[in-house]
Amino acid sequence: MNIIKTQNQRNNFTNITYKNPADEGKYSSLMSSIVNVFLQVEYLSVIEGTRDSHLLFIRPNELEQRKQQFKKYGLEVVLLNKELDDMSGGYGNHSGDWDGVGGYTWRAIVTRPENVEEWKYIWNIRSNDVFRGEYLIGRMLGYPDCCSKHFTEVWMTRGGIDTTWQQAACTVTNTSDYVEAEQLMKDHNGIVLTRETPIWSSNLLRWAGLKFVTHLPCSWNCKHTHRIAMENIAIATKYGYAKEYQQLYNMLDWETTWTAEYGVATIETPIFTINTVTDVTTTPYKVIKKGHSNNIL
Repeated sequence: MNIIKTQNQRNNFTNITYKNPADEGKYSSLMSSIVNVFLQVEYLSVIEGTRDSHLLFIRPNELEQRKQQFKKYGLEVVLLNKELDDMSGGYGNHSGDWDGVGGYTWRAIVTRPENVEEWKYIWNIRSNDVFRGEYLIGRMLGYPDCCSKHFTEVWMTRGGIDTTWQQAACTVTNTSDYVEAEQLMKDHNGIVLTRETPIWSSNLLRWAGLKFVTHLPCSWNCKHTHRIAMENIAIATKYGYAKEYQQLYNMLDWETTWTAEYGVATIETPIFTINTVTDVTTTPYKVIKKGHSNNIL
């Protein structure tokens, strides 16, 4: 994939359009519920000890409330920096540092007290060496090394903002090395993923908040990502969220098509279409994930 331009962070957008307007109320409510449950499972994973820390974005007027919320579980909130208000929830370098104009959101970490100083140390490293800093941040958040390396190379080294094509290429070529995968796929601008492709690592619907893991996997075949997804599902089940995670599974099992052209990604599902920002490339690219379109709620 030849990236010729990356989008400015202020041009970020995501629009969801329903094919049948009558479905909007039902599905938007369901997705909101799934996203809220996912966020709870994220910090519950720290409480349960499956990972050390959780990244979140906090609006200034909610800061004290969130501190008290996590204090009940013996967790502390570490404030890292101020982000552009409209970028909260972004990935890595796609989140924009606040420039003093408009509102802002705190990028923060929820962690155990013994990790606070290490987080301050790592964030200081990031200010001087962003590549090493992002990698260490990924490790502290429990991200697999292979996925952190993939993210650092695609997003940081190449300046990309969307790893979908590289993930799909790594999946069909069965490698975590995106350079090797892209070389093997150099004569292709379309990839078809079969129904047998694991969906635990699927983040084709991440722009709607639908995903099993927080990080960007190196490949949908990543066994480490699969383990994290299974841990999250176990936590969700333990705390009474099995229904929401089953609904999440059904939606990620839809047949889905991602198309990138002129810097716009279009993600088609049986129910809705997502339009969002992606990298500008010399040619269009398409990823088709086969699924079960009859998993309609």
